[in-house]
Amino acid sequence: MTSSSSIFLLSELQPIARPLALENEERYGDHASAQTPIVIDNGSTSFRYGWATSPEPSVAPNLVAKYRDKRNNQPFLLFGDAVDIDPQARAVAKSPWEGDHLNSFEALEAAFDFAFLDLGINTPTVDHPIIMTERLSTLSYSRSTTSEMLFELYSVPRVTYAIDALMSFAQNHAVIPLVDRDGLVLSFNTSSTSVIPILNGRGILPKTKRLPFGGHQASQYLVKLLQLKHPNFPAQNHLTLPQSGSWMYQTFSEFSLDYADTLRTLKDPADMTKANRVVQFPFSAALEKVKTEEELAAQTERRKESGRRLQEEAARKRVRLENADIETEKNLNDIIKKLENELRKAKLRETGEEDIVEEPTFPLVDTPDDQLDEEGIKERRRQKLMKSLYDGRVRQREERAKEKAEAEEEARLEALERESNFEGWSSRWRQEHERVMLKMREREKRKAELADRKSAASQNRLRNIATLAADQPMVRKRRRKGDDDDGFGRNDADFDIYRDIGGGDGLSEEEDLTRLASIENRLLAHDQTFSTSNTYASLSTRKPPLLRAFCPAYDSEASDDMASKHQMTLNVERWKTPEAWFCPSMAGVDCAGLGEILANTLASFTEQERVRMVKNVFLTGGPSLIPNLSERILSTIQPVLPPGTSISVQLAADPLLDAWRGMASVARDPNFDSLEYGAISKADYEEYGPDRIRRWWGGNANYVI
Repeated sequence: MTSSSSIFLLSELQPIARPLALENEERYGDHASAQTPIVIDNGSTSFRYGWATSPEPSVAPNLVAKYRDKRNNQPFLLFGDAVDIDPQARAVAKSPWEGDHLNSFEALEAAFDFAFLDLGINTPTVDHPIIMTERLSTLSYSRSTTSEMLFELYSVPRVTYAIDALMSFAQNHAVIPLVDRDGLVLSFNTSSTSVIPILNGRGILPKTKRLPFGGHQASQYLVKLLQLKHPNFPAQNHLTLPQSGSWMYQTFSEFSLDYADTLRTLKDPADMTKANRVVQFPFSAALEKVKTEEELAAQTERRKESGRRLQEEAARKRVRLENADIETEKNLNDIIKKLENELRKAKLRETGEEDIVEEPTFPLVDTPDDQLDEEGIKERRRQKLMKSLYDGRVRQREERAKEKAEAEEEARLEALERESNFEGWSSRWRQEHERVMLKMREREKRKAELADRKSAASQNRLRNIATLAADQPMVRKRRRKGDDDDGFGRNDADFDIYRDIGGGDGLSEEEDLTRLASIENRLLAHDQTFSTSNTYASLSTRKPPLLRAFCPAYDSEASDDMASKHQMTLNVERWKTPEAWFCPSMAGVDCAGLGEILANTLASFTEQERVRMVKNVFLTGGPSLIPNLSERILSTIQPVLPPGTSISVQLAADPLLDAWRGMASVARDPNFDSLEYGAISKADYEEYGPDRIRRWWGGNANYVI
């Protein structure tokens, strides 16, 4: 189906549970005395945590599984990579997030416990300031419960909440003074995409827009497209795994500068084939059963028993023959003659020679009645019947010999033509092959047209029937009893009426198939360029080239290769999936696309402010790693701005970790404890309430003090 070089393996995940780094307890003393801040990026997909002084964070999947093992009846609480170790744990795993909302705080508590233990904290309380992310315009309930957990359960001294997109923007523009930072941030998250305008280093949050489509929806959309494309795919259990859809859309998806133009290009089967990416899903090959020595011995014994039964049956037949009553000499001669004929036929079958039968004589056929008695007349009648049967067999034998000679002569002449002019011979039979196939296709087409009573063929058929009825008017006359035969069918020409009505050529489909099989056998035997793929059976079931390029599974369905049956082909979906960011209605999301949101956001600012922001369009988040996104954003923004406007689109240095690094840089600032960074203390929590925060340039603007 596809060369192995272009097949990508989707291996089954082999998770390895990373043990807690208990050796960190030995180094925790340095952090405890310095009260080093803890930085937490609580993402929907990954939970990133670490000390503010660390160069890189620790990363774990943000999944928690709490279950009781059925084997030993022990309760387990697993987090991160450990969830994938046990199928029972995978079945009950859940994330603290549901879309863009933080609502599973039992799972969040397990994530905090894992992070603090992994960092080596061995004290009853967590005596370290914490800076962590929260969603843009987060709900009061989510923030209240998180603050309550941190202050009441872990007794942290201070908490600062930050927006991940603003932290990533700050990390990539750290060399620019805060008041000089202008830009337009596009944050591509797991469940949403946000557009945040920034002027003078502060996010203009009242004019921020959010698109309810992110990486999770994109992976689900891709899986649905592939399920429609391969409805009978045998590895549906692997296809529907969340990690399978995420890996495929992250690996193969591309943004197109012009989606309609991309589709027009893919109309060419050659271009569609070049765009194919084949994913090999796991499968279990059927293993041949190897018989044991006991099974082989039992099989041999069954064969011996079958042989013994056959020998006993032959012996019983011999006994019956020996005990048969032979009343007359004629019965004995008949038995002997029968045995001799059977022996002679058996020898002829072994040698392959033709059976020579002596010509029988019929002496009484021409004898007059007056020379025969009653028994002789009966014998003459029998001999006449036998002679007519014998003459019929002789004529059939002569006709077969004549046909055989003609076939041999035709084969000899064809062999001479094939040896002297092979190209002409092949061309002649190929043309005949095409002619017969064309006639059969036209017959199938006509059958389909006749099924529709409104079609031109059906109307023409009715017209022929009406014409024939008008040419032969019915004569009403009284018929005598039993005189109902109109004589139809006595002449072969009577059946031409069916050909006139049907509009065919009078030849049956079976005759065409026989002729076609004869031609194909000739070409398959002597023309090496003619293969089984050129036969009518193969061509009539073959899909159009574009459809076969779009879904090569049509070719692998008839194959016995298990690997081919477990291959998934991606082509149009590679561009259609990311196009849903700009046209969400394709994926069933009822909202404006990213291009329209960008146009509306820029239109809400003055021309000078628009010019300042588009000079620094910043992309961050995991889905921003999809190729050609920067070029697509540039081509989307250019039409809504005056000609000649300077536009710069920049991708974050590390879209996945820059938010954590930005928070770590803020936490290392000597003034991190000041109100400038929006820190909330335990006293503020008790005085103002759990959902209140201080306004600062990197955080939200809702529920502020």
